[in-house]
Amino acid sequence: MTDDFTADTASVVKPYDFGKATFVPFQDFKFSSKLILSYLAFGILIGAVAIFFLWRDYLTLIQVSASPDTIADPSVIFSAFGSILAKGFVFLILGWMLYASFITAFHRRFTLNQSLPGFPLSFGRTEFQVMLVQLVMFFIMIGFVIAFYIAILIPIFIGIAIGQAGSGGAVIGAIIGVVGVIAAIIGLLYLSARFVAVGALTVANDQFTIGETFAATKGRGWWIVLSFVVAFLIIMVISIIVQMVFSIGIFASLPLDQLAGMENASDEEVMAILGSTLKSPSFWLIVVITYLVTTFVQQFANLMFPGIGAYVTKEYKGGHDLNAISALYD
Repeated sequence: MTDDFTADTASVVKPYDFGKATFVPFQDFKFSSKLILSYLAFGILIGAVAIFFLWRDYLTLIQVSASPDTIADPSVIFSAFGSILAKGFVFLILGWMLYASFITAFHRRFTLNQSLPGFPLSFGRTEFQVMLVQLVMFFIMIGFVIAFYIAILIPIFIGIAIGQAGSGGAVIGAIIGVVGVIAAIIGLLYLSARFVAVGALTVANDQFTIGETFAATKGRGWWIVLSFVVAFLIIMVISIIVQMVFSIGIFASLPLDQLAGMENASDEEVMAILGSTLKSPSFWLIVVITYLVTTFVQQFANLMFPGIGAYVTKEYKGGHDLNAISALYD
């Protein structure tokens, strides 16, 4: 069914709508907000459970490391490290499963116009297939990075060799090096653009999908690169603002009246004030609220990248009739 459907709808190629492609998460602000809040809630829960199970191991490691008997019994450190790594791996997998559920729910909504009633997150076959695609893409991106650095180093070495030859070779070598670096960056962006739809296609097809991304992005690679650049600039600006707001929130939660004039205070006095601050419920309330607000904004902006893949896939699959498309996968 999927192959026939693809053949019927792939022939319908619409012009690339830059605005829609770049700002997909904003098309349904209510759903995106609910999805992010659900993701953050489960992320905080997993983090709290991880702290509960790991803090004793970290405390043991700190105490043992500071003990003069550590050299005599290094096995204690290895045991603590082993426990942290084993438990940390479990929570890493749980976090990965949560993220796969988060991305799958996003693509269901913005690619197939589907969403679960009530709570938006779930985990099943599709989410597992998304995890597999993410794993494969992780290794592909490692290959990209290696090729990227090779592509950068080769022209740099050529430039150095020409520069050492004299007779204006330094200028020529510098030009070759700069051009090579720019070409490598553009190439990496273009390849990333061609792979942008793998997650959305996997959800749309309900099966592991990578190769089809080249058909979905055919003729749109440079438009997608432009969307990448704009999304990156927006996220960068938002990140700066978020960090400033978070810093201001933390600064505002400190007892500034007590800290004023503490330049000549002893370390014990400073630590006593800080200890009192850390025990204050109002301090943690401000920190938690600031963290949640800034993280929410950051996550919303970060959805712009998978949103580009959702848009491309929706258009490739025939986004003019989302209800008919989603019915095929019910």
